[in-house]
This record gives sequence, C-alpha cells and structure tokens, in this order.
Amino acid sequence: MERVASVAGSSKVADDTVGLPPPELHPQRRTARLALAVAVLAVIGLLVRFATDGPSSIPATTSTAPASGAATTSPASASGAAPGAPIADSLAPSPPGDVSVLATSHGVVVDWHDAEDETELAGYEIRRDDVVLTTVDAATLQYVDADVQPGSDYRYTVVAFDRAGNRSLPSAPLVATAIATS
Repeated sequence: MERVASVAGSSKVADDTVGLPPPELHPQRRTARLALAVAVLAVIGLLVRFATDGPSSIPATTSTAPASGAATTSPASASGAAPGAPIADSLAPSPPGDVSVLATSHGVVVDWHDAEDETELAGYEIRRDDVVLTTVDAATLQYVDADVQPGSDYRYTVVAFDRAGNRSLPSAPLVATAIATS
C-alpha cells in the first residue's frame, strides 16, 4: 500500500524510509526476528520436555554467584522485583567441545560434548556447509545426518545457544565424506 501526496496537481509516492536499507536487510529487524525464532524454539523444547518427562523435567530458575565468590544482586531485585527473578544474560556459551564426525552406512554421525560453562544452555545448532541443518535441545549430544549423497564431502560445525538467545562461536569445522547408506 503506497501513500500518495498531491503537490500542485502532481502525485508523488511518500517514502518514510529514506536513507534506511530495505526491511529484509535492516540489521535490527533481522536481529529481532532471530531472537524471536530462538525464543519460540526454546519454548517448544520446554513444552516437548514437559509433555514427555512431566513438570519435574523443567529446571527452576536459579542465580549463581560468580567464580570469585562475590555476591551478586539481580537487577530485578534491586528494582523491587520478586526475588529469584532471572538475571539478564549477555554472555555467549563456550563452543561445544570434542566435536567429531563419522561417516556410517546410516549417514554422517556428529557427536560433541556439552558447553560446560553454561548453566542456562538451551540447545545446539548443527550446521552443514555453514547452513543450519537442525536444532536440538541441550540434552542431545549427537545427531545423524541421513540426508547425504555417497562420495560427497560435508563440512559440519556445532553452535551452542542459551535461553537468552546468546550463541557460541562455531566449533572447529570437520569434514566427512559420505558413504553409501543402507
């Protein structure tokens, strides 16, 4: 829908976004969409865990003291919000450790160890050739990529993400050559 302004008998399209890149390239919109997608995936993961394991599978929100042992004050409690309110997390988790890939007759198996320094880990993105292949919850430490062509090389990385949407750097890339699947 275009707005048209009439100036002395001529018509001209009004442009409210002069100087801004197109919406699909605007970094703030892209970041907001990514944050929304991560939040939706985190909620879906929690709902699946709740449905399969019951309410005890959902961890309670807790705060921890920093490694130095100094006490912290939640910005929420300092402002009068309820104690136990979550503390804003702006630190990305460490990359998953000991990532390995193995070509089998069932596909390429990607294995990793969890990001140990992250208490609010939500899950992992498995990337093939720099494209997100799938997202799994924090308890999952293996993925089988069965959609491979025998003889083709695939480059895999794993990225950890937390409940606040912070993402780790990708793990070191590993290449696997797919073999014939059964």
